[in-house]
Amino acid sequence: MKRSKNVVPLWLYIFLGVFIFLGLCLLYFGISGQTKLNRAAAGYRQTVGYLSDYYPSISDDGSTTYYLVYSYNVGGRDYTAVTDYSTSIVQRQGSRVKIRFDPEDPGKRIIQGTNGNYIMMFVGVMFTAVPGFMLYIFLKVNSPAGKPCGINVTTLFASLILIFIAAGCICIMAGSTDINDIINYYLHSFSFPMLIPVIMIAGGILGCISAISGRYYTGYRDSRQ
Repeated sequence: MKRSKNVVPLWLYIFLGVFIFLGLCLLYFGISGQTKLNRAAAGYRQTVGYLSDYYPSISDDGSTTYYLVYSYNVGGRDYTAVTDYSTSIVQRQGSRVKIRFDPEDPGKRIIQGTNGNYIMMFVGVMFTAVPGFMLYIFLKVNSPAGKPCGINVTTLFASLILIFIAAGCICIMAGSTDINDIINYYLHSFSFPMLIPVIMIAGGILGCISAISGRYYTGYRDSRQ
C-alpha cells in the first residue's frame, strides 16, 4: 500500500521555523541577561523584602497588570524594590521575597526569584517547544515506517511541555523559583484556582510514566503484526 504524499504545505513548515527561531532568540537573551545580572550581584548581600504596594500597568488592549513594590530595611533605613515585569496576580500584602543588595549602596538591589529574564526564558521555551512538537508530528506523519521502541515519544514530549507550563505558572504566581518560597506562598495565599497547575503537573507526570512504561511505536506498526 502506497503512502500518501506530503499534505503539509511548505509555508506551515516556514511558519513553525520562524517561531522556533524567535524562541531560541528569547532563550539566548533571557539566559544572557540573567548571567550578566548574576555577575553584577556577585558581591551583594541578601535580605528579606515584603510586599508593600503595587501599581497598575495598562496595556494597549485595555487589560491591566501590576508592578509589585517590595520594602526592605538595611541599617535602619527603608528602601523599595519594584519588579521589572508586570503580572495579573497580586500576592497578599506582606508576602516575602529575597532581595540582594549592594552593601556599599543598598539602593542598588535585585529581587530574587522570578524576573523579566526568567519570563523571557519561559516564553522562549514555549515558542521553541510547542512549534517544535508540531513540527515533529508533521515530520512523523510523513516519514517512513519506524521501528518499535519502548517509549511513546509524542506522549512523553507533550507531558513534559504540560509540566513545564504548569511549573512556570507556579513560579510566576509565587514570584520565586525557590521551592521553600513556593510552599510558603501556597500555605499563606491558597485559593482553589491554585490547584490547577498542581493538577496539570500530576497529569504530566502520569503521562510520562505511561509513555515510558508502555510499548509504543515511533512510526507505523509492522503490517505483519
